Amino acid sequence: MNNKINRLSIAILGFLAFVAVSLFFLSNSYSYSDVDLGWHLRIGQDILNSGRAPVFNDYNYTLLGQKWVDHEWLLNAGMALLFNYGNFISLHLVFLLVLMLAAFFAWQRNLNLLGSKLVFKLGGAIWLFFGLMASRPHLGIRVQEFGLLGVAILFWLFSRPSHFRHYSWYLPFLFMFWANVHGSFLLGLVLLGAYCVYAFVSPLFKYVSHWQFFIIENFDIKFKRQLLAVLILSVLATFINPYGIGLYAFLGTYAHTAYMVYIREWQSQFIFPLFYAQIFYLALAASALALLIKNRRKTLFRFSWWESFLFILFFILAIKSRRHFPLFVLASLPFLSAAFQELGVQIIGLARRCRSLIWRVFAIFFVFILIVYQALNIPWLQNNIQDFCGRKYPCAAVEYLRARPELQTKRLFNSYDWGGYLLWAYPQRQIFIDGRMPQANYQGHTILEEYLRFRHDGEDIGHLLDVYKIDLVLLKKSAGSLGLRSLEKLFFQISEEELSAPDYLQSYLASSPDWQVIFQDNLSILYERQKN
Repeated sequence: MNNKINRLSIAILGFLAFVAVSLFFLSNSYSYSDVDLGWHLRIGQDILNSGRAPVFNDYNYTLLGQKWVDHEWLLNAGMALLFNYGNFISLHLVFLLVLMLAAFFAWQRNLNLLGSKLVFKLGGAIWLFFGLMASRPHLGIRVQEFGLLGVAILFWLFSRPSHFRHYSWYLPFLFMFWANVHGSFLLGLVLLGAYCVYAFVSPLFKYVSHWQFFIIENFDIKFKRQLLAVLILSVLATFINPYGIGLYAFLGTYAHTAYMVYIREWQSQFIFPLFYAQIFYLALAASALALLIKNRRKTLFRFSWWESFLFILFFILAIKSRRHFPLFVLASLPFLSAAFQELGVQIIGLARRCRSLIWRVFAIFFVFILIVYQALNIPWLQNNIQDFCGRKYPCAAVEYLRARPELQTKRLFNSYDWGGYLLWAYPQRQIFIDGRMPQANYQGHTILEEYLRFRHDGEDIGHLLDVYKIDLVLLKKSAGSLGLRSLEKLFFQISEEELSAPDYLQSYLASSPDWQVIFQDNLSILYERQKN
């Protein structure tokens, strides 16, 4: 009887912990609104209304009539459908489910590589939670979560050849779906192709000095043939999309990397403002790899060349771009769990010293109270866009424009971050730029670089405004210098002024007699060209 009560209490505690973690990430999802969410809903609604994926761009006067490939068309349509019938809460819950599925496959991969002992079950869960906590700026209603799930599934299959043998024939269906919801399927194909190459060249690794750290995997010829067939079928499956090979041609335009300099989540980890949680996690992961190498003769755990390759690859990508950090969390999880298994041992030891039923009841009660507190503080009926009016989106400025129909025919220049919101909130108006295709080719460079010309010193801003026949300019009010902590100023020997970029466009408009402020609030300012 006591054993049954003990097992039941552990099961209840585990379930409540899972609910608490889910609510934590759901609360994070509600805490902000992605600047691109508006255009995802707008494009999705247009797809539902027309019954087909878009082919030409009709949303920007700068790119009017240019061919456009919406590599997220199916996901955009699904998001719009969910929003129509379930409002934002349905979107939050679906993306939470996608995140938790990705976490589950990452955790299972950890157990495949290290074993199913309690210390690795617990350690994997703890490190995964910490990694996802550091990834919070990239989670929520973010379409890249579907890419995160796809990569997590691939990692799970790679971690055990027996799983790959049984489930790999489903991969072409996965890639067919993936190619219609997010362009990260290309990364999946690259990983699958790299694994295929690894399987074929694996016999050569026995001639390489590997410090007794790497496992030399042997793949039989049947497995290699199956792997090659799955790769070919997966590549062919990605052509089942509304654009065919044109999808690859469009994704190839991302080779223009100007957006990686301007868009914050594509920037390096060492660009201000710093994400200290991510830097700390990267340092811990690097330390874990160093510990495993240092203790290679003592440790019971050795990883394959493939798993080590994944760690190094995604470590470099995460350093280069913050957007790739969640992928590194998946790749590094087994290394952290193996290197710092003593942490899990200590936690288990503490739990065993407090294993009486009274302590379990107390833990259950505490987690239950935490769940109730989180549930009560989640704004379940929040309108994920409109509730951020005045803080993130220029809702009042849009209402002002709506109230003056004579301004409808005048061209509007808009801040990049507000393009997605304007497409959703003001569909009658074409805009200068939005987040759908910053890398699109425009007059020999990207449209984002053309947009940045309006913000650069040395440009004839008045001439640019004349060339584009722009009569309205909607901008964010100058936010001032970037706030730095006192320790950052001391340690990095940098001032806030050094990190501040002057807004030459706003300075020009404010000083020019040809332009007048017709609306402003605490967030936005709207200029109109005066008639000569």
